Amino acid sequence: MKKLILSILLALIATAAWAKPQSDGTSRSPNVVVIMTDDMRRAHFGFIEGKALTPHMDRLAKEGVYLSRAYATTSVCTPSRFTLLTGRYASRCTTLKPKGEEEVFDVQWNTPLTQEIHTLPKIMRQAGYKTGIVGKWHNGHPNNWHGMVQTFDKDDDPADPAVAAKLEKLEALGKAYFDEQGFDYAENFVFGNLGSHFLRKLRFHNQEWFTKGAIDFISENTEEPFFLFLATTLMHFPNPADSVKADPRATALGYLEEPITVQPPRTEASQRGLAAGHGRIESAASWLDDGIGAIIRHLEKLGLAENTLVIFFNDHGADKGKGSCYESGVRTPSMVYWPGRIRPGESDALVQNTDFVPTILEACEIPMPEGMVCDGKSLWPILDGKQEKVRDYAVCEIGFTRAVITRDWKYLAFRIPPSATPTREERVAMALKVQKWHLEHEDRHVPATPDAPLSHLGFPGGVSTEQPVLNRYKKTYYDPDQLYRLTPAAQEDKNLAGKPEHGAQLEKMKSLMSKAVEELPGNFGEF
Repeated sequence: MKKLILSILLALIATAAWAKPQSDGTSRSPNVVVIMTDDMRRAHFGFIEGKALTPHMDRLAKEGVYLSRAYATTSVCTPSRFTLLTGRYASRCTTLKPKGEEEVFDVQWNTPLTQEIHTLPKIMRQAGYKTGIVGKWHNGHPNNWHGMVQTFDKDDDPADPAVAAKLEKLEALGKAYFDEQGFDYAENFVFGNLGSHFLRKLRFHNQEWFTKGAIDFISENTEEPFFLFLATTLMHFPNPADSVKADPRATALGYLEEPITVQPPRTEASQRGLAAGHGRIESAASWLDDGIGAIIRHLEKLGLAENTLVIFFNDHGADKGKGSCYESGVRTPSMVYWPGRIRPGESDALVQNTDFVPTILEACEIPMPEGMVCDGKSLWPILDGKQEKVRDYAVCEIGFTRAVITRDWKYLAFRIPPSATPTREERVAMALKVQKWHLEHEDRHVPATPDAPLSHLGFPGGVSTEQPVLNRYKKTYYDPDQLYRLTPAAQEDKNLAGKPEHGAQLEKMKSLMSKAVEELPGNFGEF
């Protein structure tokens, strides 16, 4: 009997050791670091496919909780960031308006955070946290940003003193904007994709620049709780392997006086991967990994690691599914790391990027603001090992598609509303607009295809983002109803919606879709 009682006591003590800490009114609130990477493929994570050397990300997965069934509710940059920083579906964006008489919310790159009241940085600042942003924003601009950008010629030389002076003015404008968005600290930032940068000579990644911005912010706030949003540009276009060979002084805001040395040289990082037999792009993932490692080591050096919650989320999948509701676009690796405070291991629970805001607020014991809408669920029951799941299904939205995902099944619906069907004249104009944008911003020629079928984003033939999706899923892409059995061996290789033996499952998933659409703003098809 005594042994039984002792075993129970030991089990209770072990459980308590991993439980979310509760404030005693005197201890310092935990710090929060949210790391959001960009367009990573599964091959860029060493611990997933073994095709890259990423020991620091591997460590986050091993010593933290690896969320293997994490989903971005929308699989492109802007709405994914919107959701991560608000806990809301992107279709709830204040400035997004429903389309046509059907009132369908067409979520694309149209969900800025500028006018949102309840965002994570604003909530954290109001709760007494020092807040910082480093890296890629891609969620809106200062009012006169575009006007200033248009004063540059894309072939201007950033080393020219006159050009450098204008870049300094842009930086000041950006800092003022970020202060309005709830950030006390804004350094080493970029407002969009580097491949579309308004100066050709600055279209390169600079992970060292971001790493230093993060380290400096942490160093400035060792005595008070802080919230840091670090959003890298790696591994997005432009080709990271090309940036490895670029001038290390080049940043989105101009040239540095000298290269930054807060992490191993980028060329050395790439060589490690190449020496191990990995590809050029996969080897560049080691450059990103070195930056993440430098930040974790800095937290440890300052004695802050055990009081810092680190959340890692790649903005969306990029394995020929970006911009879609397919698994290769919406399913994306995520980790939660907090030494000594959460139980390490892998969880296959369904998780959405809506869930990180309530998770962070619970960890910091910050109440949700009155009147705030939050679509997420706190992940603490999973992180402390008390529950295996917090939701029965995940929901994804983009363009004129929606998807509901359960543990074993997925239903994807493709519905273009009649009012969104363009005329012939409109088709030509849309195709030429897409072509012109890519030529001006990315020096790429994209064929104009006005007579092609409408994609799920409403463009004839699709924008270039959709081309890999159209090619990979060409047999089922245009099917209005798509049902897939999700198993490790088979993901979305065969549409089962038309199979009589799966009729009952299809109706069950359609019923779940109706429930999901009720939770979202606007309408969608017949649901």
